[in-house]
Amino acid sequence: MVTHRLTYLTLLALAAPSIAFAAGFDEPSNPAGLWAVEFEPGIHLVSFPLLPRDVSVQNVLHDHFPGTQYWDTSTRIFTVEDGISKFAYYNDEGEWSGSIDTLRLDRGYWLVIPDGAGTIEFDLAGGGHAMSETDLGEIDPGVNIVAAPAVVPVPLAGSGLAQSGLAGGEFAANADRVFTWIDGQLVPAWVNPEHGWIGAGFTFHPGRGYIVERTGGREPFNWTRPPLEFGGGAGDGTVVIPDALAPLVRSATIDFDTPPPGVKARAESEPDEPANPRRGRRVR
Repeated sequence: MVTHRLTYLTLLALAAPSIAFAAGFDEPSNPAGLWAVEFEPGIHLVSFPLLPRDVSVQNVLHDHFPGTQYWDTSTRIFTVEDGISKFAYYNDEGEWSGSIDTLRLDRGYWLVIPDGAGTIEFDLAGGGHAMSETDLGEIDPGVNIVAAPAVVPVPLAGSGLAQSGLAGGEFAANADRVFTWIDGQLVPAWVNPEHGWIGAGFTFHPGRGYIVERTGGREPFNWTRPPLEFGGGAGDGTVVIPDALAPLVRSATIDFDTPPPGVKARAESEPDEPANPRRGRRVR
């Protein structure tokens, strides 16, 4: 079973100089703190509610996750930027290799942890999105892998997506859709012109990733999240699929196992290679 548990998110005043990073973040209401999460082997859709000043993949993810000389027994991450799929994987030389060089607060990532890795404990210190009105970047036609919009839970109705330009429709098939990942499937929500948000009705939670799918022929828009207050979120992140929605939940098959050109795949004739035990609980 795939599990992803946010153990704690401590928000501290920017007066704490050891973790207050001014460069690269909004003024001065952006929170800083410590994020801790536990990952089990499997497929996770994640985001990073906090990031340090050095946002390189090598610095942020470092040796937390197992890596080998083979693609399908190494930890992999994927995202989409400007319509282009990007990836990185952790090899047996202790390096993250691929086309993802840096991580972003406004981007979501597929994180694939190989079988046999055990529980991965991951800690991260840094700064996050401002609580004031925040530009979360461009939402393009097609698939956008996005982050939770704040360091606190934010309901769909308070996210600013609909006000920013997300197109509604009577049914999911003729509307832009927002997906959350639950129990190995993507579950949609969308804006109905008469009834507002319908479908899964989930809350954005820090540390989780989401997908915004814009239907063909629509122009990009910038996602602007309105001001928030601490403690203004809702729910515990549990998503219940309504019976009426169940027939619409048809996750497309996503191939995480076929390596990109130039990356070594495990030969079928070779025995399973145990995951590199390089991992740990590190605070940056």
